Amino acid sequence: MEKLRVATMAGAVECFTFLASNEVDDKKIFLQPVNTGVLSIAEWVRRKIQDKEHPNDIYLGQFSYEVERMLRAVDKFEGMGQDYRPAVWEVRAALDEPPPQEKVKFECLGVLDAWLKKC
Repeated sequence: MEKLRVATMAGAVECFTFLASNEVDDKKIFLQPVNTGVLSIAEWVRRKIQDKEHPNDIYLGQFSYEVERMLRAVDKFEGMGQDYRPAVWEVRAALDEPPPQEKVKFECLGVLDAWLKKC
């Protein structure tokens, strides 16, 4: 079950990479799955931070690519009846959770904060 959970989190990153750069025929069928994917990204971020084995496993630019793709994808589905803010706040909260050692101020926080502020 744990392997399936990790695969789902990794799959969300891949899906957002696709959706960020491609259009889909029927956006309505993606509204809830995109929200679920954002929540998967939040869980993935938490696990990556908590499961680090070495201090160098966490760095300032970490998660920037994934967060940028996630937000680009979410923007394509905004205004269609699904409120993505609570799920995006979960990603933001995950980035603020204290790691086992030294806390890092991730570069992607500015992008997330700007997105949340405009919504």
